[in-house]
Amino acid sequence: MKRYTKPTAPLGWLYVVSHPNAPSQVKIGITERPVTRMQELGNPKILSRVPVMKPRDKEQLLHNRYAPQRVPQTEYFQLDQEQLDSVLRACTSWMLEVQNLIVEPQIPDTDKTCDGFMDHQNSHVDKAEPMEGFPEPDETLREFIERPARERREALDAREKQRAEAERLHQEWLGKQGIKPPETKEEREQRERKEYQAWVKSVENSL
Repeated sequence: MKRYTKPTAPLGWLYVVSHPNAPSQVKIGITERPVTRMQELGNPKILSRVPVMKPRDKEQLLHNRYAPQRVPQTEYFQLDQEQLDSVLRACTSWMLEVQNLIVEPQIPDTDKTCDGFMDHQNSHVDKAEPMEGFPEPDETLREFIERPARERREALDAREKQRAEAERLHQEWLGKQGIKPPETKEEREQRERKEYQAWVKSVENSL
């Protein structure tokens, strides 16, 4: 009978840990809950814990490669230092595959004039580069993947608040100078609507 294997997401966490009770053995496994899984294992010594593409395939590759060193019926392996170094290098290589997929949002700098408090965005946007850094220990994989979009939203919200504050200060400054502020788009549309309605009414009265 074919053994049933639980499907995993395209992205997941590959970990290599050792336990104080068996320091000469390492466990190679995968999870979608990196922090909780470590707690379930009794907070072992973490040798590597990285996000990888196709985690089950990566795990199976390591399990097959070191099958002779595997402790029967477990995910623990009796590896020498050279073999362990090879496993950790593989983890680093696979982690870089994920890092290269992540693109940090590039938000144009804002230039502000001294008198008008007016801001404008540069028309040129530099090409986005891969995001630096890796998931935080208490950050889930979904939170890690969605972090660039969340940071971009927060930056754009902050930008909008700055623009609104700059506009308020600009209007306040114009008022102190006795200068009538220019019409906004909404004010112009409202004025033109009233003028059109007045013209229509004058035409109807002339008939």
